[in-house]
Amino acid sequence: MKKDKFTPETEICGSESSFEFERVLLVDDSPAVMNMLKRFMTSIGYKRYVVAVDGLEAVEFLRRQDFDLVITDIEMPGMDGLELLQHLREHYPDTATIAITGYSKKYHFIDVIKAGATDFITKPFPIEELEAKLSRICRERTAARVCQYEVKTNKIINDLLHIFLADIKIDKIFTEFMRHLSSLSWLGLEEKGAIFWVNNDKSLQLMAGHNLNKSLFTTCATVPFGTCLCGQAAQSGELVFTGHLDARHENLYEGMSEHGHYCVPMKTAAGKLLGVFTLYLKDGTRRLRHVENTLLTVAKTAAVVIQYHMARKKILINEQKFELVLESSPDGIMFVNESGRILLANRQIERLFGYQRRELLNQNVEMLIPKRFTVKCSRYLSDFFKNPQRKVINDNFNLWGLCKDGSEIAIEAALSPVCTENGHYAIVSIRDNNERRQLQMELKAHREHLEELVTERSRELRESEAQLRAITSSAQSAILMINSEGLISFWNEAATKCFGWQADEVLNKAVQNFIIPLRHREEHLHGFKKFIETGAGKNVGKIVDVFGLRRSGEEFPLELAISAVKIKNKWHAIGIITDVTSRKEAEKELRRRMSDLEKFNRLAVGRELTMIELKKEINRLLVKSGEKERYNIEN
Repeated sequence: MKKDKFTPETEICGSESSFEFERVLLVDDSPAVMNMLKRFMTSIGYKRYVVAVDGLEAVEFLRRQDFDLVITDIEMPGMDGLELLQHLREHYPDTATIAITGYSKKYHFIDVIKAGATDFITKPFPIEELEAKLSRICRERTAARVCQYEVKTNKIINDLLHIFLADIKIDKIFTEFMRHLSSLSWLGLEEKGAIFWVNNDKSLQLMAGHNLNKSLFTTCATVPFGTCLCGQAAQSGELVFTGHLDARHENLYEGMSEHGHYCVPMKTAAGKLLGVFTLYLKDGTRRLRHVENTLLTVAKTAAVVIQYHMARKKILINEQKFELVLESSPDGIMFVNESGRILLANRQIERLFGYQRRELLNQNVEMLIPKRFTVKCSRYLSDFFKNPQRKVINDNFNLWGLCKDGSEIAIEAALSPVCTENGHYAIVSIRDNNERRQLQMELKAHREHLEELVTERSRELRESEAQLRAITSSAQSAILMINSEGLISFWNEAATKCFGWQADEVLNKAVQNFIIPLRHREEHLHGFKKFIETGAGKNVGKIVDVFGLRRSGEEFPLELAISAVKIKNKWHAIGIITDVTSRKEAEKELRRRMSDLEKFNRLAVGRELTMIELKKEINRLLVKSGEKERYNIEN
């Protein structure tokens, strides 16, 4: 049956006591003795005690709640004190008991002790005697409890060490850790808990949970430092306790029951925070020093083992990386000690020399060298360990290795030092020189061919450049190039004659500031922006008449042909410009003369028509007067 909290009929008296009994049950049928006991309990500061008039009522109270101490009379009606003591011994062995005995032929103190009493006191008794007995029981119980907790704590540590040192993944270790720790009912814990790991961004990451509400795996997936109870424990580095839900418990969910927490930080000996584990408590649980000490001991142990796992994981990763690098190396690699013994070899050594690794280990490296080279290589190795620094032994490509089948191969060897607490070692890197020599020969041939191509292309380029310079310098038209930034990148001599600017004055400068009239510059910039994106424009690929600007500030007519060229994936513009000032003036003069000629023609034709009409009139008058026509007029 579930035990209730103290009920209204429970008498709660006094203040905090100096003794360690939290709940006391007083059993006596004598009102006088009971009043004395109540006054005594009040005087020594006991806050909670319950009174019962006989053994049966006491059993009912015991069934409903736990007690730390029972003080009972022996002679009582119904169930007497001996029967009550026997009941306590069978069902509540951890409860301390003091039996009050009188002078009775029915009971002896030996019967009281056998029944299970922790101590007894004989009526009448002074209060000081009862207080002394309580003090002795407290000391004994405290000592026994400390021993029990030490034993239990050691068992926890041993059990957790078995979990932590198991050859399983770290997340599985965390899960087993929480499952085991939260199952320890003697710590007053509920079978719920979680463990968090510290992220680099000042937050906790949920690593494992046991019997948690599903929503917490989302809500508490990441907990910033200072947030909720776990975040506060992480931020302060101190254990955080609460016996019930309070304002510090920020992460809530619908239907959450009342409970408390121990949130315990896991720190290294140097004080570095590794994580936090949180355990659930029944609502109203008191804060107990021995429980906290146990949890802090667990946290220290967990931190040490987690550090071990981190270091072990790092070592394993480094070993895997080392093995990967070692085995993927195209060169043969060996570890050799100062005695010349081979401690490690990779698969390329096997391939080069034909030995299995097991045949090479602990053998002298000289077994891989022809006899004619052993003295020289031994000297190299000895000098190397005297002055350990990287050396390459190639002996002008005449170093040879000895294979298992007795054949020899041309090799190159390099020695690199490794210094440890256990001594000095050499990493011997061996490369098959036959392949290298072949590669070098091929590389040399490719280089010579490339040099020939470069020489030929350079000659062709110089010729092309010379031809281009000849063409552009002799060209009558101005030729200039504009890069993708709108800057002049080419300017020939004809351009200087046309605009009056020398090449060094305009190169790498904005074209519109030198040759484009002010009224056209905005239009140019707008069009050029589109040109550098697409290589297209309204005047690209056409010959157009526009106006240019000379150095003197004079505007003049010119003929412009624009072409687009892509260089290094960027559009450039090439402009060929012809000064058409003379041509425009000639065209203007021609138009004027044609106009004058047209006027003259009109005057001449009019006079000719007048003369013809006059001649016709004279002929008509002559004919009318009977004479012959004087003028022959042809139609």
